[in-house]
Amino acid sequence: MSIFAGIVSLDPNIRISQAEVAPLALALSRDPQDAAQVFSGPYCAIALVELDSHAGAAHCIDASGALTLIAGTPALRASAGGRAEDLAQLHQAMTRDDVAALECATGAYCGAHVDPSGAAVRIWTDRLGARPLYVYRRGAFLYFSTTLRVLESADVLEGEPDWQALAELAGCGYALGERTPYRGVELVAPGSLLEVSRRGVRTRRYWDWSAIEGDRPADAEFSRSLYRVFEGAVARRLVGQQGAATAFLSGGLDSRCVVGALHAAQVRIDTIAFGPRRAADLVYARQLAELLGARHFEYDHAPYEFNARMSAAYATWRCIHEASVADRSAIAWWGHGGNETIGLVAINDRIAAECAAGRFEAAIEEYLRRERIGLPMRLFRAAQRDALLRAPRDGVVAMLDTIRHRDPLRRLQLFLLASEARRKVHEQVENIDLTRFEMAIPFLDADFVASVLTVRTEALLRHEFYHRWLEEFPAVARSIPWQVYPGHAPCPLPASSGAAQQFDRSSYGLEERAAELRDQARQIGELLDQPNFPHALLDGRVLRAAQLASRLNIDRYSHNFRPAIVFARYAGTKSAPGAARRRLAMLIPGSTPEEFRVSYRSPIAWAGVEAG
Repeated sequence: MSIFAGIVSLDPNIRISQAEVAPLALALSRDPQDAAQVFSGPYCAIALVELDSHAGAAHCIDASGALTLIAGTPALRASAGGRAEDLAQLHQAMTRDDVAALECATGAYCGAHVDPSGAAVRIWTDRLGARPLYVYRRGAFLYFSTTLRVLESADVLEGEPDWQALAELAGCGYALGERTPYRGVELVAPGSLLEVSRRGVRTRRYWDWSAIEGDRPADAEFSRSLYRVFEGAVARRLVGQQGAATAFLSGGLDSRCVVGALHAAQVRIDTIAFGPRRAADLVYARQLAELLGARHFEYDHAPYEFNARMSAAYATWRCIHEASVADRSAIAWWGHGGNETIGLVAINDRIAAECAAGRFEAAIEEYLRRERIGLPMRLFRAAQRDALLRAPRDGVVAMLDTIRHRDPLRRLQLFLLASEARRKVHEQVENIDLTRFEMAIPFLDADFVASVLTVRTEALLRHEFYHRWLEEFPAVARSIPWQVYPGHAPCPLPASSGAAQQFDRSSYGLEERAAELRDQARQIGELLDQPNFPHALLDGRVLRAAQLASRLNIDRYSHNFRPAIVFARYAGTKSAPGAARRRLAMLIPGSTPEEFRVSYRSPIAWAGVEAG
């Protein structure tokens, strides 16, 4: 578990000073106990914080000064030694400039390599882009970081918002493609490597998901082979885990498959369930954990936002069981990705029919309607309204246009993998310095995803294949009912009485929704009271009315809140920039190494790159 950020000079006449890299180092972690290491040379410097001493080193440097760093879990296909062996193999491959070797990594991770002999810096992300790596060019410098927060806190951004990205973030829940809320800040694309050398800056694509055709039948043989691939994904992530695993367990199928595979691997399992009181997520998870003999923990308290509650549940579990888990790596198993691989919840029968009839635009419109992608019309002032209201739809269409595949349903599936699947992981990683745990996500194992894509997309709809695939798992995984999506294959077991189903809005989480509305109303009130609230963009009267309705427990106007918070966060009210630089100014005069908490090590001497 690690965070890193770096800076590269693109001008051989401009060297990097400590004043440039120190703000990045100080911004890596908000925990004052975390010490940053900085590997620095005249034209490149990288700061690193390693958060989990049990996980093994996140960097290696050889006698020549060549340096490799990773964040996340590479899970190399042929590696049996865990992250340490993965790191060593990646270091050797990058030293040889063997970019093709990156295809062997199946996990969610990103990396950086400094080659002093070839005067090159290479940064890359995994095949799915599940582990983010942000890049920003300003003047003669190229910055990169594993979290966007570091670039914000280090005060290197010029702060100009990307309006298209903000509209997507507010209307879809995430920015699309490689966009971020800031103009000029981009993600390294999935399956891509960015290289800075004497030849300039170039991007090299080492993996293309659209090259997988998908003509295999989803028959019993495929079901068996896919289960073996899933077993391999789990086994790679179990290396070094001392025969124990901690997994989130809900009332659905995805987390059940993960826990079932862990049970088949004969490891000791701790399960964590979170959700509203009396929810089927808690009831079914509790029943399954009991049958598995797992040590089970339930969390039904605030906060209510998904990632925040998941993090709070894990932190509470770890605190309660600290004595028995102190020597374990802080890794939690997560069933995320099942919906975008073999569940395909976002693709309904009507979308499939429109695609089959050659009406792809109609299929897109149905997807937008079903996922409620869009922005509230009355929230925005008239001058900006039309352009902003079109932006989420235009962004979806533009991203789909970049995906080249003969099967329109496959294009939608690849869109879901490149957007919702990986962006949810990005949200969790952004606060890893505070949450202090890494995710193991076997459904996003690159080899598993590649295997899924060998069958036609329509064979995966409605959870029909998923239910057949469940037969490959231990029988205990099928002995407790699970929640099903409306219109999908039914669960063959009767639902437990008294368990509130996730899709029954008349009973599921009503108390929590009321509390969430009150919290959102409070946030909106605080934003409206800020002197730099963007009144020229957002209509404060609409928000005041929505705030009053929420206080009265009326949910009708709450759809205005998320877009307002997004636009106010990036276009108006912001946290004070430059916190790391101000902290640096306080620490440097007369500071001791203990106070500064940054150690400069292993100078990397290499020639400057040419501007490119």
